Amino acid sequence: MNLRSHARLLFQLTLLAAALTGCMPRHVTTAGTYKLISIDSQNFVLPPDISAAANTHLTIPISVERSAIPHNHPDGSACSIHGSWFSFYPTSTGDKVQWFAETPSANAWAQSGGSVDMNAEWAAFLHALAGLQQKGCFVSENALRPIEDQIASRMVLPDDDALLYHYAFGAGGYLDLDAGMQLQVERVLRQPEMDPQTHRPKNLNDPKGLDELISVYNVVPAPESGIKLRLLRNKQPDTQLDKSTTQFPDRTLARQFSANSHLRLLLHGVENSGNISHPAFLLGSSDTAQLAAATSRLMAAPQPACGSIADLHLTCAEFSGTVSVSPKLSVFINRQRVYVPVGTRLRMELPRAPHSWQTTTPATLTVQRKFENQYVNVRSDGDLESLTQLTLLQDDKISW
Repeated sequence: MNLRSHARLLFQLTLLAAALTGCMPRHVTTAGTYKLISIDSQNFVLPPDISAAANTHLTIPISVERSAIPHNHPDGSACSIHGSWFSFYPTSTGDKVQWFAETPSANAWAQSGGSVDMNAEWAAFLHALAGLQQKGCFVSENALRPIEDQIASRMVLPDDDALLYHYAFGAGGYLDLDAGMQLQVERVLRQPEMDPQTHRPKNLNDPKGLDELISVYNVVPAPESGIKLRLLRNKQPDTQLDKSTTQFPDRTLARQFSANSHLRLLLHGVENSGNISHPAFLLGSSDTAQLAAATSRLMAAPQPACGSIADLHLTCAEFSGTVSVSPKLSVFINRQRVYVPVGTRLRMELPRAPHSWQTTTPATLTVQRKFENQYVNVRSDGDLESLTQLTLLQDDKISW
């Protein structure tokens, strides 16, 4: 046996021994890093393999499930979007169809300054993307969300607007729920009687009825149907509910929205004379165009109600009364899953122990983010402290 054969045999025996003892080494693939850079005092997140000095536009290959594409090739002209900043189109080579998106580079974002409303450009792009499904470019009702997710994860983004491009969360006052999130509904059922002298509740242990109803839902993936809600019964069991609470949708959302692949939470409340006149709404549909139409109508209405969008044939729940509806992201901190409010920055989740990290950031701080179904590191081109300003996204990992 020559030296090369002996080495190969030794390697194979090592792998076999490792497999039998449960110590098989894990293969860790690397796909570059996300980079947090600053251009003209604005932070941008660059996905792996993207340079800050790239051209005006970036071309991103997009994977589309074969089952989502019609048997005949999509019409290249009818199934294309060509905008000034965001584009989407197919190319065909023989029987193979490949899709591409074009998005602004970091320099293009910075040079646009305040002269271009990129958020409006993105909204128009998503509207046009929904239109492609109506044209028959996609035959699966769940084709668009994976496309939007791929574009958002692979394009250059201003960190301040990351939530808008990933979950539609921003000035519009609504949020698209995603698998892994959590939805918490807290409703005050009865205000305690106040002591006029102390201005405090007279009896904090009053057993009469419930003062508060708390309902927590996990947003979980549903095979062939996008996402669904799953009620967690770790607060008050249903046996504690009385007849006065059955008028609320809080505990029946999982059943009510079971047939919907897309869920959108309208959070924006408008105060008129100190009173909240616009309650929160949860909308569900399998048609993103209908979802957008319902959102626009409710957000523009002086007195919005589910009845005003009944003609759109989607599912609607209205959270009226003294109630708060809070969406949260799932992130991992030192391998422990925690739920944080949407909009949380990394700095908010660092320990607050006296004389520890309140003024300095540990050199061991590591942040990882999903890219193409694997985790890659997020690094900053500035000091470590600048990394703590990063806006957290779903499934981010933080460790130290």
